[in-house]
Amino acid sequence: MKQRAGSGARAARREQWRKVIAAAEASGHTISGFCRKYGIHPSHYYYWRRRLKEDREVASASGSGEFVLVGTAGVAAESPAALELVVERGWRLRIGPGVEEDALRKVLSVLAAQS
Repeated sequence: MKQRAGSGARAARREQWRKVIAAAEASGHTISGFCRKYGIHPSHYYYWRRRLKEDREVASASGSGEFVLVGTAGVAAESPAALELVVERGWRLRIGPGVEEDALRKVLSVLAAQS
């Protein structure tokens, strides 16, 4: 079974595709001509162009669009939660009563973009 690439590998792949897309747009060639010249399958090009555009939209809608785990508190595991969400990566989100709906939407949209 193929393992998922780490976040560093994902970031490197995204950066590589950003450069490819920028080069294609600056080349003056058609997308199909550019892809043919550099041996890129056009569906991969369009997939990554769409995905990077969606990433930019999520990031602009939610501020920075990035989350970094800076630590955990032992108390968090003990704190009451109205709802506990376990997302694909195994992260647990304990959502307490009174959470702001807009803040929760931003968190969920960024997490969805990172999966």
